[in-house]
Amino acid sequence: MMDKESIAAAATKATYGGASGAVFFGLTANEVAALGGLCVAVIGLIVQIVFKVLGHLELKRHHAEVENK
Repeated sequence: MMDKESIAAAATKATYGGASGAVFFGLTANEVAALGGLCVAVIGLIVQIVFKVLGHLELKRHHAEVENK
């Protein structure tokens, strides 16, 4: 016979599994494509910001070297 704790643990796992399955299998191809495009856009924005900041720092370092010579 199962005790209350193991029944509750099994119920929790079943709930999470069901919810995950509903989310995973409930998405249409258009929704998956939209999420993929959103991820690509966010990653592109982050990369652009990082390179802009690094380029600005490199430019400041170059100006400091030119002034010190």
